[in-house]
Amino acid sequence: MTNVTHSRTDWLNAPNLLTIFRIIMTLPFCLCLIRYGLIAVQTMTLLILIALTDFLDGYIARLNHQETRLGKFLDPFADFLLLFCVMLTLSLNQLLPLWLFVLYLLRAVLLSAQLYYYNRQLGNKMAFQSRMLGKICFISIAAYLFMLLLAEEINQQLLVNHVLMSLVSLLMITSWLDYLINYHRQYRALIQVKQ
Repeated sequence: MTNVTHSRTDWLNAPNLLTIFRIIMTLPFCLCLIRYGLIAVQTMTLLILIALTDFLDGYIARLNHQETRLGKFLDPFADFLLLFCVMLTLSLNQLLPLWLFVLYLLRAVLLSAQLYYYNRQLGNKMAFQSRMLGKICFISIAAYLFMLLLAEEINQQLLVNHVLMSLVSLLMITSWLDYLINYHRQYRALIQVKQ
């Protein structure tokens, strides 16, 4: 199992700074998306920067053993924020159904509330841990949104759009249940150790 550093001064490292940069780049990316569309130099440049920092922060952290508790929070938060902003943008422009955006938001809120409650009971002993199903869900949502941006006419192909939306929403629910069960197991195990 990978050791996670807990020093209060260790948070200011290259992986965390790259993740913070990725978070900052989310707003300019969405503004360019609204103003210029996806196929524009400005938008694509920002998207490439975001994707590159997403790869590099984890790679550098593992390579140099610079994984921190803050980094384990910031990385999935940066992913969430990017999808949240893009989904909100598409919903406001009526390219994405509002219910899909609400489902994504509800999933994140419920998982955060569960983790917050468990940490209140245990004294902050549980950290967010990425799950394979969660990663598959993230990639699927991102791919679907990317496809919507590239081919807006998919909205006219109702059957294709409904099938893809159904798959994405099913993955959201399934990955949420996977996280819910995994968090609960961790909580029960830590409660037993505490007793």
